[in-house]
Amino acid sequence: MITAIIFALLAATGWGSSAIFTRKGLEYLPTSIGTILSLIASFIVLATAAIIVYGFQSFSIPIVIFYILVFIGIVNYPIGRYMNFTSVRLAGVSRSSPLLACAPLVSSGLAIIFTNEQLNIYLGVGTLLIVTGIILVVSERR
Repeated sequence: MITAIIFALLAATGWGSSAIFTRKGLEYLPTSIGTILSLIASFIVLATAAIIVYGFQSFSIPIVIFYILVFIGIVNYPIGRYMNFTSVRLAGVSRSSPLLACAPLVSSGLAIIFTNEQLNIYLGVGTLLIVTGIILVVSERR
């Protein structure tokens, strides 16, 4: 359990700091170039980690799984990262990063639709809190 918490905190630190570095990097680069450089760096790090941990067998997967992962890779990484970088550039880190917290809304909705996950009180309260937070972040006090 402690290991999972440590990894979650490291992930949060990485994602939180990446928005700051994205904002700084995009001061000097177009969003498309920043996205491409980020994708290349991510691929190198992840491929190296996969080879170290699992060896070259990590690249021998069933073809159906390969196509699913390619689809996820196309939707999540290039398109999602480009939109994320564009939002950081246009809205700034303090506004765009909290909006990424609505990802659980999308995940929960899709899980309910496609995997028959049950809507329960915890999911309902969590959804309400996320929506409230998003409203607070995007609304301006005048």
